[in-house]
Amino acid sequence: MFWEPHSSSIDFCESNYLHSNYVVELHNTVSSILGLSAFGVIGLMLNNHTQELRHTAAYAILILIGFGSAGLHGSLHWFLQSADELPMMYLMMSFLYLCAELDSPVSTSKYPMLPYLMVAIATINTVIYFCFQKVYIVFIITFIVEAVTASGWLYSLVYTSEWNNVKNHEKTKRICNTSVISILGAALPCWLYDMLQCDSFIHYADSYLHGMTPHVLWHFCAGFAAYCAIVALECTRLDQLQIPSKIEFWKGFFPLVTTTF
Repeated sequence: MFWEPHSSSIDFCESNYLHSNYVVELHNTVSSILGLSAFGVIGLMLNNHTQELRHTAAYAILILIGFGSAGLHGSLHWFLQSADELPMMYLMMSFLYLCAELDSPVSTSKYPMLPYLMVAIATINTVIYFCFQKVYIVFIITFIVEAVTASGWLYSLVYTSEWNNVKNHEKTKRICNTSVISILGAALPCWLYDMLQCDSFIHYADSYLHGMTPHVLWHFCAGFAAYCAIVALECTRLDQLQIPSKIEFWKGFFPLVTTTF
């Protein structure tokens, strides 16, 4: 098999090389692009109305996560594993920056030294990551701490900030709630079941689902949760800048933002 011996610190439930001698986990590879990168592309194309680098970077990092995840699942190689997991932490860094600079003047920084601080933190994260890459739990704990911090800050800002558009405020709260439900109510259970109960369903997956496992749903639900978080931050930013905007939910659940100049 092309990528053997595998050097990643984790091997997921999907049966290796089930469909190709060159792709280790085909379904997880494809769903990484469709379930992660696609949301970043949609955000860049349809929602990036402030045209500020901060939001562009967040959507771009989400795209990179998808490609990195595809590389990891396609190869189970240590370097491509880092291309998945490091951008996940960098996305949390971008969320923290977006929260801190929420009420800064347009295209300027409220805290001029903050970008340098974030780069320093990201560098420290990267060094720690490579020092302990073989210890998967170190990445998990680091990412959870950053994700909880960023999510808590986002919730606090959305729910406590003074809004000019009350209707958009309520819709942004809904987007935040959708993000949390998607990650905690759907994505996380799929990830845990895939990691902890693989032996109980892998035979069924190989026999009836062409090898597809719950990790595929993790990609789509986690990608949607990240997308919703970025959209919520952008909606809050638009209101702070007093840019007229309209929030709609395509098919009743998919948030899209348009400006109404």
